[in-house]
Amino acid sequence: ATAEFRVVPSGEGECEALLTMHFTPKFGPLGALMGALMMKSMLRKMFSQVLGGLEHHARTGERIGKGGVPIAGGAAVGSGERPATA
Repeated sequence: ATAEFRVVPSGEGECEALLTMHFTPKFGPLGALMGALMMKSMLRKMFSQVLGGLEHHARTGERIGKGGVPIAGGAAVGSGERPATA
């Protein structure tokens, strides 16, 4: 699988975040069917949460935790805590 995350200018003081992913599921036609029916919607939801969290952080400066919920007070940098995306 490959993923690409790009931030591109879209106007004065504005930008657009783009997240794309390409993958080839295992298990031939069965994997392709599962990918189309299940994986695509799950990944779309997860990527939407990631981009929503990025937008919220860019607007407010708040760190984002599990499920896109802001972390109260933010975690200390280097604390080992990672923002969750789903």
